[in-house]
Amino acid sequence: MRPGFFCVLEGIDGSGKSTLIQAIRDHILETGLEECFGPAFTSFGILSEPTQGPTGRRIREHLKRQDDLSRQDWLDLFYTDRYVNVEQNIQPGLAKGELLFQDRYFYSTAAYQGDPGKSPRCKDIVRASEKAGFPQPDLIVYMDIAPEVALERIQKSRRAQESFETLAELSRIHRNYQQILDERFLPLDGAILKSDAILRLNAERDRKELLEAVFARIYKFLVIRGNH
Repeated sequence: MRPGFFCVLEGIDGSGKSTLIQAIRDHILETGLEECFGPAFTSFGILSEPTQGPTGRRIREHLKRQDDLSRQDWLDLFYTDRYVNVEQNIQPGLAKGELLFQDRYFYSTAAYQGDPGKSPRCKDIVRASEKAGFPQPDLIVYMDIAPEVALERIQKSRRAQESFETLAELSRIHRNYQQILDERFLPLDGAILKSDAILRLNAERDRKELLEAVFARIYKFLVIRGNH
């Protein structure tokens, strides 16, 4: 069993993932990592995809300009960015016993770029990511929100919208997420992901309640591991 803990936050744009990640960071800094989780972790880190590296910045620019890239082009960019993130951040952090929180992972790529009816399907993207050796998260936090509410949040928070931030696209991505989490495609050996490893949250709940739910689930894993 690896010493660290990898928690991934997923959800459509406007679900509040980034806001919750920031709240998690602030709470740990204010309270102290050991006060939150005991001596289980050496330190904690906050990651995101796209990353702040060269490929990640390129992805963000494409999104901002609403460039019309093919699905394969998007996949190639995200895979390239992820390989660097895994090699430079995720694997070293977990090996050192860090608690890592990440905003988006390969489930986002599957939900945004996948198509249930034709290639590449969501299922294919998830399986390809696993086959590539990307580390499995210990916990997937899915921020569930109605696409209509998410779009309203986006429109209130900023003027410019990205290419995926339309009601039609948000609805498609929301459906894809439901399929990914319901079918639980991981891992490759066919074992079903334990229900405890997926935490579905109503993204419209109070931020404090969301924070407490995430911390409680991580603590539960630590008890199971024998860290508490």
